[in-house]
Amino acid sequence: MQGQTAGAELSVQLMPADAYGVRNEALVQEVSRGSFGNAELAPGSRFQTEGEAGPQIVTVLEVEGDRVTVDTNHPLLGEHLITR
Repeated sequence: MQGQTAGAELSVQLMPADAYGVRNEALVQEVSRGSFGNAELAPGSRFQTEGEAGPQIVTVLEVEGDRVTVDTNHPLLGEHLITR
């Protein structure tokens, strides 16, 4: 944006690695069903929780008995970020 005048319109495209990052399989984990209280769980359900670095979105991948597989990768991970 260097060299642009105030109020100038421009488009910026960021590759996934420069935006929300690339997928980290270590952020997929299995947790106890009890971690969710009485919440309805189904694949694709999303919850906000407090992580080590602050709030994070948790996506449910699978529910099997008392075990829930969750993904704490950012939901926009791997996407190109385009602003206009």
